[in-house]
Amino acid sequence: MVITGASSGIGATTARAMARGGRRSRSLLAAKPRSRTCRSNCAARCADAIAIPTDVSSEGAVAELARQAVERFGRIDVWVNNAGVMLYGRLEDTPRV
Repeated sequence: MVITGASSGIGATTARAMARGGRRSRSLLAAKPRSRTCRSNCAARCADAIAIPTDVSSEGAVAELARQAVERFGRIDVWVNNAGVMLYGRLEDTPRV
């Protein structure tokens, strides 16, 4: 399983839930460097978890994430595309990209 946005919130909760699933789960957690805490929590619940800092706005970084998952685990069974960005402000005040 690959989970993007695993530093906190839904991504971290998903990773912990998979680790609690009662079976040996293997997860590659794409997140900010602080995701080590999430990885540690998963490892404590008998999950094989690796945290890899990944900029999901970069197509190359996401391709590298997939390559590392396949290299480590042989295949990807589940990909949870959870990373996101929140922008606060009035629509007319936000920059166009």
